[in-house]
Amino acid sequence: MAGYFINMPTLATTQYPPTQDPSEFEDMVLAAVELRFQNKSFQRNGRSGQSQHGVDVYGDDDTGRLTGVQAKNTVGGVSEAVVDAEISKAEKFNPEIQRYILATAAPRDQAIQTYVLTKSKERIRTAKFSVEIMFWDDVCAEFSKDSTQIQRFFPQFFAGSERPGLQHDRSLFAQLQKDLPFDPPIRFLKEQLMTFQWPRKSYDPFDHFLQAWDSPEQEFVDEGLEAKRLALLSAVRLHAESVARNTFPSGNGMTLQGVPYDWEELYPERYDHAVSELHQLADKVVSAYADLIRTCNEEL
Repeated sequence: MAGYFINMPTLATTQYPPTQDPSEFEDMVLAAVELRFQNKSFQRNGRSGQSQHGVDVYGDDDTGRLTGVQAKNTVGGVSEAVVDAEISKAEKFNPEIQRYILATAAPRDQAIQTYVLTKSKERIRTAKFSVEIMFWDDVCAEFSKDSTQIQRFFPQFFAGSERPGLQHDRSLFAQLQKDLPFDPPIRFLKEQLMTFQWPRKSYDPFDHFLQAWDSPEQEFVDEGLEAKRLALLSAVRLHAESVARNTFPSGNGMTLQGVPYDWEELYPERYDHAVSELHQLADKVVSAYADLIRTCNEEL
């Protein structure tokens, strides 16, 4: 029909249902403050049952101030008395915070918003940490900046649809299998052949992997896959550093590499340490590789 438009909800205007799980709500608040301050260093404080002094999540805001966040999974809202009580608890947090956010699963409430604003101004005048409140509306607004977070916490909204970044992750997985296949490089480590003299070119795939895969272009969109890619990258880097410390070129034309044979007789402790370290780090590379490959096969 000409001239007729249907207003479809966007990520920013869609109404998402609050969770009833306090632990999941803490995860949501953690993700929201990370997005607000563009800082992935925020983390949960302790574990369930431990004294937290009114702070469930903490980290540095976008100006470097230590910020404490309390996650109150209270759909019915928070009272002035609750606000005062949580502030008192947060004053005992160590180290001392400079900014405090009280996050609630309740919808925006002008009265309590005004109370918190007034309270914060009074505190700032006396050189105490500022206070603000983050409502459920604000949490969802932060999620609108990153669709992967919406899919993470509200997968029911994506039923039957392809998650964001799926095609990118599939292409990246294909590239990984090409750059670092199981045969021969991973099998080479799995069979622990590094105790002996081995062709130096056998390690080329790992050198290439360290150079090519340590870049933003090679990051998975899916957070779980990305964590496993970083674990593999770290394992390969540690192994490569051990190879550089403990093995040396040999043979005609220096085409071989390995732990020097004479170490076993001249420096037995050094030899045993080198061999043990190479084996242990090789096992970690093989394990991290298998973990990433299996997860990619399951999810992609």
